[in-house]
Amino acid sequence: MEKLVLKGSDFLLFVNISNILYCKGDRQSTRFFLVNEPPVEVHQGIHYYQDILPAGIFIQSSRGTLINIKHVDSIRTAWPRYVELSNKQRLPLAYSRRNYAMEMIQRLQS
Repeated sequence: MEKLVLKGSDFLLFVNISNILYCKGDRQSTRFFLVNEPPVEVHQGIHYYQDILPAGIFIQSSRGTLINIKHVDSIRTAWPRYVELSNKQRLPLAYSRRNYAMEMIQRLQS
C-alpha cells in the first residue's frame, strides 16, 4: 500500500503513506498531520486506520496517536518521554510503548 484514501464529508484525498508524519484521533474522527501540508481531518476513528496502515511503519506512541517511524528523529525514554519527529515536533510516548517503539525503529534501520 503506497497511498491512503482519506474520505471527508465533501472530499477524497489521496495521500502517500510516506508523507504522513502521524495521526491523532478518537472513536469518531482522525486528524492526519502531513509533510509540508496542513492537517486533514476525517470522520473515521483512529482504530480504523490502526488496522489498515502498515504495522511495521506506524506504531502507537500513546493513546489515540499513531506515528510513522520513518519520520522519527529521536526518542527520549526518561521523563518526560517523547518521540521527536523530522519536523521537530515532540509527541508523548507512553511508558508501556517505549521499548516497542525503540525495537521497531532499530529493526527499520537494520
